[in-house]
Amino acid sequence: AMRSLGLCDLSGLTKLGIKGSGAATWLAKQQVDVPDEIYHSRRLDDHGVVIQCARDEFFLESGIANDSVPSLSDRLDSSDEEIWKVQRQDATFFLIGSRAVQVLAQTCGVDFSRVTPHTLVLTRVAGTSCGVFADPVGNVSAYRIWVDSTYANYLWETLVQISSELDGHVVGAGCIYPELR
Repeated sequence: AMRSLGLCDLSGLTKLGIKGSGAATWLAKQQVDVPDEIYHSRRLDDHGVVIQCARDEFFLESGIANDSVPSLSDRLDSSDEEIWKVQRQDATFFLIGSRAVQVLAQTCGVDFSRVTPHTLVLTRVAGTSCGVFADPVGNVSAYRIWVDSTYANYLWETLVQISSELDGHVVGAGCIYPELR
C-alpha cells in the first residue's frame, strides 16, 4: 500500500506554534535548524519538522518518536524572550505512494506533482482549508495534510473514500516508520 497508495492518521504527533520577533533566535538557541524562507522547512532531531509560516511565525510537529516538540514546548514555558506559544491541535493525515498525487488532484486545485518537496502549501482540500506539505519518504511521494481538528472527521472520511476508489488502503504508522514494529 505504501508504494501505491496509503493513508495514515498521525494526529497524535505533538504540534506547536511559535511566534514573535524573537522566535527564530529562540529556536536557533535551542539547536533547531531554522528555515530561512517562508513555507520552507527543516527537520527536527526526532525527524519531525519545523516550517516557517511567516516572518516571525513557525509551526513544529514532532517525528514519530514524539520527543522534540514536547521538549521545546517545556523550554518555551520558561522563556522570557519576545515569543509566544500557540497551541496547535491540527489533525495530521499522511498520504503516501505513487497515486497520492491523484487523491490530491481530485480534491484540490494545486498541481502537487509540481510542488517542491519539503515545502508547505496553504490550500483547500475537499473544500476544507489545509496545509499540505510535500514530504517524500525515500523515493516515494508523500504528503502531510494538516487540518483544523473540527474538520478532521469529514476530511478523513473523504480521503478514505477517494483512496479506496483508487485501490488505496488505510495503513498504520508502523508501515511508514518501520522502527515502530
